[in-house]
Amino acid sequence: FSLQQVHPNNKNNNTMMDAKDYVAVEHFDVLLTDLKAEDISRTKIDGVQHLTVANKEDTPTMLKGTTFGENARILVAAVVSRTKPGEFNPVNVIMLVDTGSPYVFLTAKTWNSIGVKVEDLPNDQAYVKINGVRVLAHVSSNHFEDIDVLGASFLKNCKMAVDYPEQAAELQIVMD
Repeated sequence: FSLQQVHPNNKNNNTMMDAKDYVAVEHFDVLLTDLKAEDISRTKIDGVQHLTVANKEDTPTMLKGTTFGENARILVAAVVSRTKPGEFNPVNVIMLVDTGSPYVFLTAKTWNSIGVKVEDLPNDQAYVKINGVRVLAHVSSNHFEDIDVLGASFLKNCKMAVDYPEQAAELQIVMD
């Protein structure tokens, strides 16, 4: 087992780099012993419930959230849609904010809710819009296969505020 791997963008394929600088999506995992799909289904944020149809006209630049459980996991209500408008409405998705994840992950259930069959996804990934921001999303797997994860590829567009005593969180999308 090596802690180094070849970066996929390396044209010569012979330069090694530390794994901490790059995590291949298929090797990424989140161990969530305190958060389950049932918890997400029961959570309402600002009146929004998981996997309900979102208002087509309403993609706020402020994502409201809450903290959940003993580990104060940050959950936000996001609006997820396909990048190309079609017959499927945008969907409200309660997502785990994970600043340690470089990527965005959507569960098979969420992909299906926006009209995408996971088996049809090339390399288990596709571009989606989250509150109007186009981002590459991957299929949730491993220990978090039933949790939607909002990682750094989206969070780099946001300012975040968390009020732990009040169990409240906000992500403000800030586009250059």
